[in-house]
Amino acid sequence: MNHLGDFLAKFADWKKPHQDLKEAIIETVFKFSGYQLKSEQIKVSGRRVYLQISPLVRGEIFVQKSKILQRLAATLNRHAPIDIL
Repeated sequence: MNHLGDFLAKFADWKKPHQDLKEAIIETVFKFSGYQLKSEQIKVSGRRVYLQISPLVRGEIFVQKSKILQRLAATLNRHAPIDIL
């Protein structure tokens, strides 16, 4: 008689939209800059990534921007972001 519970169980392990992309960004940014981003600091719009962080940290990440984007392109293929803002 628990049909609704069984139906909803299928959706229990779904991730939020862009969660895999955010995890890849967090890992790649940490690898190249040493700064640990949080998921809530990353906003994704289309194939652009917006970082809501302090200007000092943003500058350090932008120094490594091309390397970060290349690594994300190799990892995510067609789902990779084209720009980090």
